[in-house]
Amino acid sequence: MEDADIDAPLVLEGQSGGASTADPEKIEMLGAMGFAAPQAKKALRETGGDMERAVEWLFSHPDDQGEYDEDQVAEPAAAKEPPGTTTLPANFQLQSIVCHKGTSIHAGHYVAFLRKPNPESPSGSTWVLFNDEKVVEAHEVEEMRKFAYVYFFSRC
Repeated sequence: MEDADIDAPLVLEGQSGGASTADPEKIEMLGAMGFAAPQAKKALRETGGDMERAVEWLFSHPDDQGEYDEDQVAEPAAAKEPPGTTTLPANFQLQSIVCHKGTSIHAGHYVAFLRKPNPESPSGSTWVLFNDEKVVEAHEVEEMRKFAYVYFFSRC
């Protein structure tokens, strides 16, 4: 408490600010870990260029997006077409069903019914039951729908 410069920032030996901490190789290494260049630059600047401390800083400041340089201009996002289609009517076909077999949510197991192409079938497809190691053709389609837990559809 008697120290007159207690509020002055700590300067470690060998620590230099600015350009030397923005080593392109270190920024590239942090980029390979999934961090954006502005984040990496700020972390290296904050830690004096120490890679281990920079990684620790990045994980302890996940919301900090870094700072863009004045000469670094963000490229405008290309106009993307929204996913999907607006064609109506939207027709879907049931492709598979996951069912829970058991007395409660705490006991039992899951089975899956999948629609498989079958040219010999009048409908052009057959339902197949996947139950652990047992894989058989399912004949009780309405029964499986009673116990359905998750439905998977594909757009026709």
